[in-house]
Amino acid sequence: MSTEMFEVDGLNELRLKQPFPENMTTKQALQFSIMKWEYIVEHIHEVEITGGSKTCALCHKFLHGKIECFGCPVAEVTGATTCDGTPAGMSNFKALELAEVELNFLKALAAQPPK
Repeated sequence: MSTEMFEVDGLNELRLKQPFPENMTTKQALQFSIMKWEYIVEHIHEVEITGGSKTCALCHKFLHGKIECFGCPVAEVTGATTCDGTPAGMSNFKALELAEVELNFLKALAAQPPK
């Protein structure tokens, strides 16, 4: 897995170069989400739109067109039903401003032992 699965399009929006695997484990989805935010941090001057749930592996695994993300490790830690309260749940401007905070949050989440 590498950040090469993301790219910035002509409108400066983050996009997937290939779809996420359909049967990802939670650990894999979390790693893909970390890769997304690593890419954003590395390309902060190019990315204007984070892609939101379209480029989030955790959303791909847990959201599936629903309003709430039951089972998502982010939702479990924050107590929210979505990414509200995290940089990912903020406006694009705020999310980009706090991209390193989001990345560090996800890395800390990944370091926790599985429940």
